[in-house]
Amino acid sequence: MHGSALAHSSAPPRPDSAAARPQAPAPSPAEARISAARLVPGGRPVECKGCGSRAVASRSIPSCPLCGCTRLEDRPDLGRIVAPRSILPFTVDRQAAQRAIQRWARWRWPTVRDPSSAHAPVDAYLPYWMFEAKLRGRYRGLRGERTRSTRPGRRPHLRWRPTAGVVALRFDRLRVSASRSLPESMLQGLAPAPFESHPPSSPPATVASWTERYAVEPREGQRAARARMERALRRAARDDIGGDQPRLHDLHVESAAFDMAHVLLPVWISVIRRRGQLQRVLVDGRTGRVLADPPARRLGAAVLAAVLVVLATLGLAVLSG
Repeated sequence: MHGSALAHSSAPPRPDSAAARPQAPAPSPAEARISAARLVPGGRPVECKGCGSRAVASRSIPSCPLCGCTRLEDRPDLGRIVAPRSILPFTVDRQAAQRAIQRWARWRWPTVRDPSSAHAPVDAYLPYWMFEAKLRGRYRGLRGERTRSTRPGRRPHLRWRPTAGVVALRFDRLRVSASRSLPESMLQGLAPAPFESHPPSSPPATVASWTERYAVEPREGQRAARARMERALRRAARDDIGGDQPRLHDLHVESAAFDMAHVLLPVWISVIRRRGQLQRVLVDGRTGRVLADPPARRLGAAVLAAVLVVLATLGLAVLSG
């Protein structure tokens, strides 16, 4: 869907500002709001003094599963939140999560001396904002095309063509993490979740040991999602302009459809003591994928590097002898 060329020009282009100016603000969520304490019937609303996570925990949990801190302060009022539209069930049980963590620990370097020393994984739910949207952008820009001169010694130069056009993109299951307690690399490593188009008749609840209240409020989540969508739309507009050097000047963004939902994703979280420090390990509650903070290097890669160094040293010794 190339933009139409309006005229030929050899003038230098204006700066590539690519300013996205939406025609209307993103809509606010229409979901019902509930007390955060209703996420876990009979649960204990708490705030961790280590990582700042606010959650509804089971009565028996001794420490925060996200950081291992034992200073859990009762917070009877966690405020009202957007009711979750969906809570995905666990398909990986505790024993399978424990085995996955032990396999992961056994093949990482520096290795954990005793992989069985990892804390038993705790079942938890982490909050996310999910989006489905259709965005359309009207753009104006310049298409730079290199031309070669037939005269000897003349360098190729760019010929600029003003262009304009329309690009449209659909975003399915775009996800923004609503937790600030874990690194983004871990939070974005979970498997994609389905998007429920309609809210349930009654707000769902969990029975997990730790159900975190979102720290990223709906408006902030909308702004983050909107920024990612508009960056993708700008890339699409530059691709649509084409040529050897596309320049995007103006992009007016319109929302054809925009929907967001609060979802809770299941995870198993464990803490491993590694060189006197605590390392958090997360297991996707649906796929069993292991994610760690910080990512540890595989033992096999370290061994291979050591073998290559030894072989190189022996080779130099043979050549010099």
